[in-house]
Formats: sequence, structure tokens, C-alpha cells
Amino acid sequence: MTTLNTVAKLYDRLTPNERLRLVMGAFARDDDAEIERLVRACPRYTYTMLDWEYTQRYDVWTRKATEFALLWIEAVGRYRHVETAILGMKLVREHYITGLNRGWQAAGMDGNLMEPEAACASPLHIETKQGVERERQARIGELKGMVAGLHTFCVAVKVDPAHFMAAWTPLLESIEEHRSVLDDPTIPVDDEIATQIEALLRLNWPGLDAARGKR
Repeated sequence: MTTLNTVAKLYDRLTPNERLRLVMGAFARDDDAEIERLVRACPRYTYTMLDWEYTQRYDVWTRKATEFALLWIEAVGRYRHVETAILGMKLVREHYITGLNRGWQAAGMDGNLMEPEAACASPLHIETKQGVERERQARIGELKGMVAGLHTFCVAVKVDPAHFMAAWTPLLESIEEHRSVLDDPTIPVDDEIATQIEALLRLNWPGLDAARGKR
């Protein structure tokens, strides 16, 4: 008959998977004594590793760069959505007016039924265009805020922003692709976004407090 002591004598021969399954079972039974026996019998080894201070910073760096890249991709998507809407409005207006005038002329009428200038001067068109333009500027301000937040954080940790995002080459290319709107002096930076991005990057960065300007 197999006794508890007999089984316990085999605990030091368990594979990692076997030991984990037994520990899970002991947790399910609330058997603290069994958990202690399993853990105490677990083989112990001495390992060497890279400097923890460096490894910790490397891990945080790659995670933060990934977080920024994903947020940037989402922000660019929102900006492009507005740009597509603007282009769509332009094409619809042009084709609508062209088709209207061609139908007018095909009916034997002289001139145009509607001039493009008249369509653009309608209150509905003006209001819609102004609303879309406000959204476009907001989305550009968001992109500028993200870059500003990244730059402020990189100054705090003394690293080049391009080096910080080096693992994400497509993101660096995307920033350059949008350089013309990022450098537009007529559109302000979204300071709230800049602060949020800086705080996100500071969070859990070794030796750097989450609050701006504190080390």
C-alpha cells in the first residue's frame, strides 16, 4: 500500500509539469501542508543572468515603445478617416454637380443648372465643411501631442526619440510620412494628449517618477 510518506519521498524526482499539477491540486483542496512539502522538495539551482538593472530597463523600454506604437497607429487611423471623409465630400460634390449639369444640358437647356461656387456657398455645405475641418485639426493636434509627449519623455531619460522607437521602424516612417501636418504651425499641439503620453511612458520606468519633471 502506498503511503503519504512513500509518495513524499518521490517529490524530489517530479518533473516541473508534474510538480505544478500537484501544487494546483493542493491549492484546490486548500492543503497548505502538501503545498509546502512540494515546494520544499523542489530542486534548487544557481543561475547567472544579465545585470537586472539593465534587463529591467530593456523590458520596460520594449513594452513602452510597443504601447506608443499601438496608440500612434490608432491615432493615424482616426486622422486618415477624416482625410478620407474630406476627399469623399469633394468627389461627391463634384460628381453630383457635373451629373446635374449634364442632365440639364441633355434636356436641351442652356448653361449649367448649378455652379460649383453656388454649391460651396450653401449654408449646409459651409457648416459641414467647417465641422469636418475642426475634426481634422483635432486629429492633427492629437498626432502632434503624441510626438510632443514622446519628445518630453525622451528628454527626461536622456535618449534620442528615434533611438527610443528604433525597434519600430514602420512607426518612424509613419511619423515622417505625416511630417507636413506635424510641422503645420497653424494647428496647435493637443497639450492634454502630450501630458497623457508622457505620463504613460514615465509609468514604471526605473528611476523616473510618473509625475512630470520628477526623478
